[in-house]
Amino acid sequence: MTTGGPKFGRLSPQHIKFIREVFGLKPHELARFLGAAPRSVYRWESGELPAQGTQRQVLEGLYGIACEVERARRNNDQKALNFMEKVLPFLLGVGVGAGLAWLFLQLLQRSEEK
Repeated sequence: MTTGGPKFGRLSPQHIKFIREVFGLKPHELARFLGAAPRSVYRWESGELPAQGTQRQVLEGLYGIACEVERARRNNDQKALNFMEKVLPFLLGVGVGAGLAWLFLQLLQRSEEK
């Protein structure tokens, strides 16, 4: 997966699958986080329907975070992973919400398991 952002503000089905893989989420877990129906995630990943509105915006943000997490993991960059952990309070402060907190906790738990 390339680390460039989605072109023209539209996520490809591969971007959405990449987000799930990096954060270790099943489709229904991503759907719950986004307040979407699980079927929507399947439709986004199959290319049947693009994500729209707030869900698209959150997915674009998550894609950027997922790219950075994957880069840090590939490079075994604990400093970058620690920095991302510190970004969490800011994300919560701007209202991105408990869902991102949950994702970061999942990420940290998986990092500690390795």
